[in-house]
Amino acid sequence: MTAPSEPDFQAIVDGMREKFLVYARDNITELYAALDAIAACSESREKHLAAVQRHAHSIKGAAGTFGFMSMTRIAMALEEISRSTEPDDEFPLWSCRRMVQVMDKILSAREEPATETVDALLNELAA
Repeated sequence: MTAPSEPDFQAIVDGMREKFLVYARDNITELYAALDAIAACSESREKHLAAVQRHAHSIKGAAGTFGFMSMTRIAMALEEISRSTEPDDEFPLWSCRRMVQVMDKILSAREEPATETVDALLNELAA
């Protein structure tokens, strides 16, 4: 009788990372759609703000697990903006789109950018 083979942990982690990349891509797509909806309507933005918050939260929670700490930081900022914006408040649409674009670029590159790059982006958007 032969002993069971050892699981290939790297293959398992790689498979999970690929699933994360698909999951994150889906959330990025939904973020673009929610931001487009916010731009298109001047009233009843609550559900769109909630969608931004939900999808940013999803990315924030999963990205760091797979080594994308910059996406976690950006998603955290995006989540906070959407949470703190009242439906009648002016929404920083340009800044939020920029955050989603940067996360999209990181996701496409499949690698973490330099910390200084993310710091500069978040400082620029906070100004």
